[in-house]
Amino acid sequence: MNTFLAEYETAAIARIRKRVDDDGGGELVIRREDAPCVVKSYEGRPDEIHCWATTDAIDMEGEAVFPSGMDYKTYILKNATVFLEHETAPKMVVARLRNIYPKADGGINGLVSVTTLLDKDDDDVRAMKGLAKEKMLRQSICFMRQDSGKPKPEDGPKFQAARRVTRKAMGRELSFTTIPCNPECTQLAYKSLQERAKSVLD
Repeated sequence: MNTFLAEYETAAIARIRKRVDDDGGGELVIRREDAPCVVKSYEGRPDEIHCWATTDAIDMEGEAVFPSGMDYKTYILKNATVFLEHETAPKMVVARLRNIYPKADGGINGLVSVTTLLDKDDDDVRAMKGLAKEKMLRQSICFMRQDSGKPKPEDGPKFQAARRVTRKAMGRELSFTTIPCNPECTQLAYKSLQERAKSVLD
């Protein structure tokens, strides 16, 4: 990993952990999804970015998180803010969360987020849009474990190789990132309004 990025990420995580401690403690987890997001461009409206926010894949740290046990409504959907690299200062808000919903597609089981980038003259927002168009943008979810441990037989054969299985969690915050952990989180679409209308007519 690039030294600057490693230091940047370490400092950001330290700040998030401090906030969690200030809120009463708990185990903080950041799960990065290794799937590019997809942009859908609609004429007269902000571009939509569709991402796998989390899936049940065993990630690069050996953990599987069950999307069915993720509470994404209490904080993530209600707050509707999407940050850059888990930096939660106001200037680091780069998008608005429009929706997040469960989805199973092609063997992938997870949560899909729909976001729109903020309309502001900002280098970070421009960078996010550029990365998304090149299918290089990823998403990362920050959550607190509520029920986790070693895999159990009832978790299913897919998860027996995991180091840890998280069955229930409280989602705290959603960010765009370029350093993924989960190999399944990819971008889903990039279509203009005209392209979408044509596909409906066809």
